Amino acid sequence: FSSRRRHTRYGTVTGVQTCALPILSPRPAPAQEWPQFRGPDGQGVVAELNLPDEFGEETNLGFKIAVPGKGWSSPVVSRGICWLTTAVPTEVDPGRVAEVKAERLKGNPMAGQMEILESVSLRAIAIDLATQKIIRDVELFSIRNPEPIHSLNSYASPTPVIAEGRLLCHFGNLGTAAVELATGKVLWKTRLPLEHSVGPGSTPVVVDNRLIIPCDGTDRQFVAALDVATGQELWRVPRPRMSGENGDFHKAFSTPLVIHDGTRRQVIIPGAQWVVAYDPETGKTLWQVRHGDGFSNSPRPVFAQGLVF
Repeated sequence: FSSRRRHTRYGTVTGVQTCALPILSPRPAPAQEWPQFRGPDGQGVVAELNLPDEFGEETNLGFKIAVPGKGWSSPVVSRGICWLTTAVPTEVDPGRVAEVKAERLKGNPMAGQMEILESVSLRAIAIDLATQKIIRDVELFSIRNPEPIHSLNSYASPTPVIAEGRLLCHFGNLGTAAVELATGKVLWKTRLPLEHSVGPGSTPVVVDNRLIIPCDGTDRQFVAALDVATGQELWRVPRPRMSGENGDFHKAFSTPLVIHDGTRRQVIIPGAQWVVAYDPETGKTLWQVRHGDGFSNSPRPVFAQGLVF
């Protein structure tokens, strides 16, 4: 899959209202795993051969299925089940749209580019790749009057992660939750407050029993690690000091990359002005580099030949 969306990380459009979710042919075997954004190593590398290099409505299409809601998150796969997240909207009454926009977007310099909803249902969807049917539709959060979001973003942009028999779903400041893969049971929920300005975008990563989440908002910037089993916060560290007073130039949406440099593991997380490497166990800063002024940084790093790009 390949797509690019502004204000999110690069990834796959998993479902847009009632649009189809394409699955490339040949269909993945049940043994194949794709547990996180950009695959098993997080860098988009696969060992399979003879994959199709193009697809469309008439080319290399295995099947398609309607997905409720809208989400820019990428699918993840475990044991022949494809999971994705989506945001099912309840629109504001047409007669109240002007009034609500005036109230909720007052003073917002991007008001003309923002969307508002009455409420949104944030969900995890499971599709059986063998039967080509939705087998689970799990509501994780129901949010009334969610913060306005950029029209090019979605409330379900971060990609879920599969680890320890769980689907770990992150929706930015709207909530983070764990779903048991075998039963669809919601195991825990929590929230990490911050202001995104344009909606969520960063995808978390799992290291051992830690779900590591970048939280680069306009009002605060930090990295947090949650216990995969319980959702309890294990550590939280502030990001390096940002220059300038405009919080819009402090936000970012990058996804961490876990590497091993031959001696130790590092979690590399770019931000609006800095790239920082953290110890996944403690959150200790291992190194940091200021790359200059920027904002809304969204790519995931890559690592090769001893270098982080």
